[in-house]
Amino acid sequence: MRYDIFAERIDNFGDMAIALRLAEGLSTKKNPSRLFIKQDSLFLDFLKLQGKYNFELMNIEEIENKLAPAKVIISIFDAQIPRNYLNKIKQITQLYIFEYLSAETWVEDFHLKNSLSPISFLKKKYFYPGFTRNTGGLLYDKKKKKFPRSKLASKIRSSKKEGNITLSLFYYPHNDIITLIQNFRELDMPFDAYIPEELLQNKFELNLHPFPMLPMFEYDQLLESCDINFVRGEDSLCRAIFSQKPFIWQPYVQKDGIHLTKLKAFIDLFYCHADNQIRDIVREIFFEWNEGCICKEKLSKYMHHLSHIANYHVVRSKQIMLNKTVFEIFQESC
Repeated sequence: MRYDIFAERIDNFGDMAIALRLAEGLSTKKNPSRLFIKQDSLFLDFLKLQGKYNFELMNIEEIENKLAPAKVIISIFDAQIPRNYLNKIKQITQLYIFEYLSAETWVEDFHLKNSLSPISFLKKKYFYPGFTRNTGGLLYDKKKKKFPRSKLASKIRSSKKEGNITLSLFYYPHNDIITLIQNFRELDMPFDAYIPEELLQNKFELNLHPFPMLPMFEYDQLLESCDINFVRGEDSLCRAIFSQKPFIWQPYVQKDGIHLTKLKAFIDLFYCHADNQIRDIVREIFFEWNEGCICKEKLSKYMHHLSHIANYHVVRSKQIMLNKTVFEIFQESC
């Protein structure tokens, strides 16, 4: 089965990561998937970091006239499919609109349901990735290739001191990272924090370890190596779950506070088996961090219960990873 995947880089690297992970995971040697995307310098630099890949990369702005469409098309986040490509479709073709990840309960009612299509040959369905068995699963490749441990992951593990907390920090610009760091210090909690260098904005302080943009597999290893992961957006949330480590998440900020509805739905789902005290502590931490920072009192509570929280994350993450993945759902539904 060949897949043609259409994607756009909207405003962050998570969009590109989702496109690359989906294209790679659906490809086979016999039928490599094709990823259609604007090949600007930012995308090509990001792709170059990743090393070898097994899908075909196509420039969405230069679709050849002789190119024959696949029988299965995936539009990530409803990316626009060029008209000259659509005009070549002369047989029954399945179009999936790959939607944003959500823990909201309503997505189960719309996942893989038929939808109206403006083109007679196109059979359109919406595909909702999610955390339950009645959604499209997550971008988790159960047969993913193993990479050697990166220099950064090796450094974190070899330099970790007993009693020190290791943090990875990936956050949105409105967050007050300096106050967060000061709160850790005032609570007398030894730590080392690893942070993308572009987020530091020259605010270099002790215990902050900047790192350059990483290949996706190295970022995954970073999360696996740290004790607590601050993550943002869709792709890094999934990677944090797969790391089986405690994490604090920020959904992409949307107008009218829609992202906070998504945040509440995720907390209710992921921490549904946690006791009330832990669920309340996590909810307070998540919502405070989305507002801009975490106060010292709430941070102290979270750290006091970190061992319990860490054990919960191992169990809950494994439960979610047992669900069918995006790749398995696509293979079954096509």
